[in-house]
Amino acid sequence: MRRLIMWSVVLLLAGCVFQSPQDLITPAASSAPPYYGLQLEALGSYSAEFTVSFEGDSNWWYHTTLAVAGGQQEFDIELEGLPPAQNPGDVRVVESQGVRWLKGQATDGICWRVPAREPVRMRALMPDNFVPSARLATLEGAESQDVVLGRQVERTHYVGNLEPEYSRVDIMLWTDRLTGSVLRYRFQLDGTDPVFGAGDGTLTGDFEVVSLEGVTIPPIEGCDSPFPLPDDAEDLYLLADFVGYRTHLSDSEIEAFLARTLAAQGWKPAADTEAIPGTSAMSFMRGNVLLEVFLQNQGLWTEVRIFQAPGS
Repeated sequence: MRRLIMWSVVLLLAGCVFQSPQDLITPAASSAPPYYGLQLEALGSYSAEFTVSFEGDSNWWYHTTLAVAGGQQEFDIELEGLPPAQNPGDVRVVESQGVRWLKGQATDGICWRVPAREPVRMRALMPDNFVPSARLATLEGAESQDVVLGRQVERTHYVGNLEPEYSRVDIMLWTDRLTGSVLRYRFQLDGTDPVFGAGDGTLTGDFEVVSLEGVTIPPIEGCDSPFPLPDDAEDLYLLADFVGYRTHLSDSEIEAFLARTLAAQGWKPAADTEAIPGTSAMSFMRGNVLLEVFLQNQGLWTEVRIFQAPGS
């Protein structure tokens, strides 16, 4: 849980730093067009990768694989080199239909399902987290033509400094002329680590859209609940023999829901399980397998805990 909270802080940082066109300030005199951010939404479906490393007072390495397809989004995050107190662990995240699924070292191998309450958008660190669009607009850029993924692009090369953050900046962008989306973004920045506080050094980043066709997002393995869930189930977490979630249904409503839906799976009521203080309990059997259900009313929510174990 601690790791998941740590990643939440990192992902929140990513969400907060993204810039919009309104953040753009007057650019320096330059032949390069204004920069409004990556503008990936214009691509529709795509997959991309972003790698950034820091070499200096201490070293770290970050990699994420991104994908958008069919109303779903995914990012698979890896992080190395930080001390345990700062490294939340790797995690894969899939967002679909207002639900966010997470699983990896950051969740201790537990599958978490939580509501994606904000509009679905990428939460991983991206190039604009290191050089916001408003700051990049202050640099002079030299422009040329190129081709990426079969598309005509404007290649823009920025060199300069962005004091006090960076004493030297070298950035190359490849922008799709049709959509305005950035298909490649490479940078080298000398200065202070703005994300993990690793001191002074050099940041080297490489973002690239690797595919625009045939992008698919498979579900996270092990995130299918073996038992029926109410439509409003939140904070779902899954282990091999355990399912936990919370629901707005009352104790009596969730008891009726479980009795009905578990019966459809072949579970039959068994002798009542002794309830933990402050909870109510239900028991079911299927063959020699015992299912114990504990419900705890939390006011607006009912906490549901389902344990599966061999029957005696």
